[in-house]
Amino acid sequence: MHGVPSTLSLVAVGLYIFVVSGALLVCSRAFQQRQAPWQSKAWMIIALMFVVFGVMRVLGVEDMLQADLRSALYVEQRYETRRAFQGPLFGVIFILAAAIAARLFYYIVKGVKGRRNVATLVAAGCTGAMIILAALRLVSLHSVDALLYGPLKINWIMDIGLSLAVIACAVQYRMVVR
Repeated sequence: MHGVPSTLSLVAVGLYIFVVSGALLVCSRAFQQRQAPWQSKAWMIIALMFVVFGVMRVLGVEDMLQADLRSALYVEQRYETRRAFQGPLFGVIFILAAAIAARLFYYIVKGVKGRRNVATLVAAGCTGAMIILAALRLVSLHSVDALLYGPLKINWIMDIGLSLAVIACAVQYRMVVR
């Protein structure tokens, strides 16, 4: 363990537990009401991902990975040139995030009908965005850090906002399946 989690991290874990509970409840409801099998599977994966996010937050996995990466760069005497690969790595993550968002938007606008399907896809998209956010925090490019951890605290706004969006999708799904 890399230290005791901060109070904000513990609050985030509490929110993640709330998301996990909602996703599992909806997963169970989807299965009981014989909804499309992919929906219950998607909600189960969403729940599992938020369990992973919670464990990572409590154990400080991101901080440990960042420290290990920095140490490896210092040992290899490549720390000063880290921006040479951080920039392209950030670019790949950004392009991947944009492609996923565009694909999700396309499915919702053109291909997917029904509020249950839309709620499930939006929740899955928000979960994917959480994965992208974690990847951006790991890249730790100074300009990215300034954006994520700066005065607006976009890191926390995105983390909390995406979690609440998943909860809202779970509530919407449950109301529709009722």
